[in-house]
Amino acid sequence: MKTQKRVLSVVVAFLFVMSMFVGCGNNDTATKTTSTGVVARSTTSAAEEQVYAENGLPKDQNVTLKLGYFEGGMGREYYDIILDKFLKKYPNVKIDTTYSPKMYEQITKMAAANDDANMFDLFACTGLNQVELMKNNKLESLKDVFDKKLPDSDKSLKEMMDDGLYIAATNSEKNFFNVPFCKYILGFYYDKKFFADNNWNTVPKTWDEFLKLCEGIKAKGIVPIVYTGVYSNYIENSFTMPKMFEIAERNGNKTFEDNFRNLKTPYYSSPESIETLNKLYELGSKGYFANGLVALNHTQSQMMIIQNKAALVATGSWVQTEMKDATPADFQWGYMEVPTGNNQNDPIYANTLVGENFAVWAAKPDLNKKWAKEFILNMLTLESQQTVVEKTGMPYARKDMAEHPDMLANAPSIVKSISDYQKSVNYKTMAAFNNFVPTHENYNKAIAEYRKDLILITENKKKPEEIMPQVDEILSVAVDEYNKTVK
Repeated sequence: MKTQKRVLSVVVAFLFVMSMFVGCGNNDTATKTTSTGVVARSTTSAAEEQVYAENGLPKDQNVTLKLGYFEGGMGREYYDIILDKFLKKYPNVKIDTTYSPKMYEQITKMAAANDDANMFDLFACTGLNQVELMKNNKLESLKDVFDKKLPDSDKSLKEMMDDGLYIAATNSEKNFFNVPFCKYILGFYYDKKFFADNNWNTVPKTWDEFLKLCEGIKAKGIVPIVYTGVYSNYIENSFTMPKMFEIAERNGNKTFEDNFRNLKTPYYSSPESIETLNKLYELGSKGYFANGLVALNHTQSQMMIIQNKAALVATGSWVQTEMKDATPADFQWGYMEVPTGNNQNDPIYANTLVGENFAVWAAKPDLNKKWAKEFILNMLTLESQQTVVEKTGMPYARKDMAEHPDMLANAPSIVKSISDYQKSVNYKTMAAFNNFVPTHENYNKAIAEYRKDLILITENKKKPEEIMPQVDEILSVAVDEYNKTVK
């Protein structure tokens, strides 16, 4: 009997001691009754309690980030909404924001002075000379941000970002120093009601269909197409550049993009360029462009759409915000691209430009940089993208936004039009940038000559084959000089 009591005492003592160890090692024990009536226990370690499950960042370390915000055409309402939600989600993080329309000048000045102490942890960088900052190792690589899963998705940012925008932001995966959260789409924009009243085709899928559209518009005494001749880069970015990529894919030219990105000649006189410019020449020969293009600036050309003096204008998705004071309250912008092929399933390319984006300063504490990256990822959630769209009128960066029409219910007409159009055709985006910029004066001279020649081609005063080889001769001097410096 005494032996049994001693054994029982030992067992009780053992269980008491073990319970102490369990209590010390686990501060959060939850119980759950299973379908069989058995009580199961789930435990969370003390270490796990101290970090956020979704990103592994510490909950018990207070962090203050300094953020430099460029207060421009997009305003700040969207940012303040997203910021407020982020800070409520992560109460240990504080973000001190400096708002300024001269943010880029402020950052440039601090960078030149190597003022790491006062520099922002993260900042808007669209208007900065990022090339110089990257060369001097001032910007943090954000490659890991593109590889991370989005907070509300099981896919990475790289997978979910608009393809053309991703390429534009990362320079063909060679540069990962900024993350855009919105974009610009260049193409042809119009008055939706004007098109509906005239029963004009809003989604021509072939070159012949587009010509038929222009013919019908002209027959009613309306100018089919207008663009700014003062800044002919509008037609370059809305038509000639993206159409080269379109034609290259249709013709199976797999070397075109490399040639284009690296300024390999023939560049302006490549087969893709000549074919595109001949399309421009054909439109001009049929009288489909407004007269006096060379004297029109961007505002004047866009006013012709609002006044229904022209049907289509080559511009960017910023037009709705830019012209808001000149358009009636019920005015709705429509959007389309010009197809260059004659198969309805051919790809139709649009040119994408980076809208607003953020970069992270390299010379900051690691924890600050991790939280800065987390904030950037938060700008790309569907909820944040919806806020950006509704409050700024800027098209979204995430390509799956088009799959959520409910999130676009209150979007400006131009964003809805872009979303509707891209679902109606074999839509692809590209970015018209080069991998390097020669410093020789002939580089800018070639660009200026090309843009001047676009007007001559549109007005049928010169044929592309006659003048583009001369532009390439100018360009090749700059490229050859650059190649000597890198060898």
